[in-house]
Amino acid sequence: MAKCAECFSQMGYSESQAALQHEGMCVACFVKSLVKTKVHAANKGRAPTNLKSIDTLVDKYENILITSESSPTLRIKKRFGIIHGEAALDSRSISPAASFGKFLRRRKMINQVPSLKNVIRDAEIELKANAIAAGANAIIGYQMHVTSTNSENNGLIIATTLGTAVQIV
Repeated sequence: MAKCAECFSQMGYSESQAALQHEGMCVACFVKSLVKTKVHAANKGRAPTNLKSIDTLVDKYENILITSESSPTLRIKKRFGIIHGEAALDSRSISPAASFGKFLRRRKMINQVPSLKNVIRDAEIELKANAIAAGANAIIGYQMHVTSTNSENNGLIIATTLGTAVQIV
C-alpha cells in the first residue's frame, strides 16, 4: 500500500491514484499544504522595488483627495504648487437645436449632455495626473471653470480645473 509523503498514513487505491497528482500526499495533507501556501503568500511582505507599478499608480489616482477648502486637521507635509487640467469640446459635436435650450438650463445641461460631462471628467483626469507626476497625494483648493467661446463657424466649450498639489501626512 502507498503511504502519504507528508503524514505517512497508508492510502487506499483511489486515494493513492489521487496522490499521484498531488505530490504524493493524501487529500487532507494536500489541502493543508494549499492553505499554508495561501496564508504564507498573504502574510509575506513585498520587497520594495525601484520600478513604478501600474497598480500603485492606479491606487494613487483613485485615492487622491480633491477638496474645495483646506481643513485645520489636514496636515500638509509639502506643497508642490498650482496644477491645472484642461479639456475642450468642439460645439459642432452638439446639435445646434438641442444645445441652445440646454445652455439656458445650466444645471440640467451637465446631466443631459454626456459629452460635456466627459470634458469635465477629462479635465479632472489631467489635474490628477499632473498632481501624481509632481509627487502629490492630495489636491486642495480645487476649482473648476467651464467657459465657451464662439466664432463665426464654430465654438469651443473649455473646462479648466486647478488646485494646489500637496503631500499630506
